[in-house]
Amino acid sequence: MIKKSYFSIIIAGDRSERAHTFRTITLSNITLLFLGIIFLAALVGSGFMFHTYLNTSVKIREISSLKQENGYLKDQLDEFKEAYGRISACVESVEKMDEQLRVLAAVGEPKTQGELFGVGGPTYGEVSLKELERRHDDLADLVNQDLDRLLAESKRQEESFNELTCFLEGQRNVMDCTPAVWPTRGFLSSKFGMRWGRLHAGIDIANKVGTIITAPADGIVIFIGVKQGYGNFMTIAHGYGISTNYGHLYSALVNVGDNVKRGDKVATIGNSGRTTGPHLHYEVLVNGVHVDPLYYILN
Repeated sequence: MIKKSYFSIIIAGDRSERAHTFRTITLSNITLLFLGIIFLAALVGSGFMFHTYLNTSVKIREISSLKQENGYLKDQLDEFKEAYGRISACVESVEKMDEQLRVLAAVGEPKTQGELFGVGGPTYGEVSLKELERRHDDLADLVNQDLDRLLAESKRQEESFNELTCFLEGQRNVMDCTPAVWPTRGFLSSKFGMRWGRLHAGIDIANKVGTIITAPADGIVIFIGVKQGYGNFMTIAHGYGISTNYGHLYSALVNVGDNVKRGDKVATIGNSGRTTGPHLHYEVLVNGVHVDPLYYILN
């Protein structure tokens, strides 16, 4: 037969009482074991709960920090979206301007075509906060890719504008040397064409003696003298095979070899040579062939 063990606790009463009273609590070993297990379980449970509390506090701080960081990244992303939109609109506007200038200048397409627009992929507006948390590196790659495309497009536009600038610079030189304005004021008394059975190789502009004649284009004075039938005569070479002649002058205001710009005063209207009144006989020659000066005059 198993012998049971017991544990007794004696509790003394209040000392103020005359007779001391005692209370005895008797516990079996099984009860003590059970109570010990409960105490140990409570202790372990408390430790586990404390550990869980500490871990939870750390997690909460990490989550709070992550949310703050994601909020900052989201703000940065919004700023980038706005800047990217402005730059994209600017590049698109420059592309349209480039196309218009090429049409006006009759220049072909640039050697390289733009690849910025219509490139596909996710838009920045579709990137959520959750995606920000798990795709920081991917997002950085997307930003860098778009920046690379913007830089590439800017470089292409720079090359295109350089090409266009070179062409227009050459065209500007041609235009500067093209007699595109009236050489003097007055009345158009005779046009280019057949007259009295022969070619009238220029136009006549009538005005009083001494009226100023200006260079219709940039050039160099190559002749000043007297020519039969034309009286006092002057020739300006403008380059690109173009030259202009001026007959019936009163006087020349420049010398042979002088460089002149469009609008410079070069001579005055006279009545020298074979004329019926004071006027300027004005001719335009292209590669030595007379052409109608009115074809060139724009104003």
